[in-house]
Amino acid sequence: MSVHEQFFNFSSKDDEIMIQYAAEDLLRKKFFGARLNYKETGIMISWHVIEQARKGKSVRQIIDSSRKLLTANDVMFGVPEILQKVIVNVRFKDGRKRQVVVENPIKPAEVRDLV
Repeated sequence: MSVHEQFFNFSSKDDEIMIQYAAEDLLRKKFFGARLNYKETGIMISWHVIEQARKGKSVRQIIDSSRKLLTANDVMFGVPEILQKVIVNVRFKDGRKRQVVVENPIKPAEVRDLV
């Protein structure tokens, strides 16, 4: 398996709206117990980054909360090993655009989750 990065550059409000709609569908999918694939996982993490930036969170806070968003139990087999980095260019509340890099974005499954 090769290691991948997903890079998202949201150049317009329409891009962010599209990600929001996709993430809402994925939340429903996750709610019903389906596991997310590689692309869906990147979309969910990107959506979280956008929402947290919009709320005025710092880059550090966004990265920390993004790493807690999904566990290995939420994604298909192999996704945590393949998706090592999600890079999102996002506009913050202060109007500046910054790059947020979330490394190792998927939290390992806990023992109690496996039982």
